[in-house]
Amino acid sequence: MQTSPTHEEFFQSIRIQIHRLRKAGHQAAADAIQDGFSALNGLTDGWAIFMEAIERAIEMVGAKLPHDQVEELQSILSSVRELVYR
Repeated sequence: MQTSPTHEEFFQSIRIQIHRLRKAGHQAAADAIQDGFSALNGLTDGWAIFMEAIERAIEMVGAKLPHDQVEELQSILSSVRELVYR
């Protein structure tokens, strides 16, 4: 039985992706996600800004990333989209 991640686990997965992007030299993509992550304010508009930031980062470097990292970013994006459009 799989359980849903806690908010802290979800946020930690985002921090890990930012770190992985920086470590791989994708500073602009990492900055985009970090800026969007910083915009989270508990309201839908903050989540929408974050969603757009993830989309930008994937557009910037998605083709250059390992498949598992793209999948993780897509999974985060999917979760954020659900929050924005619910």
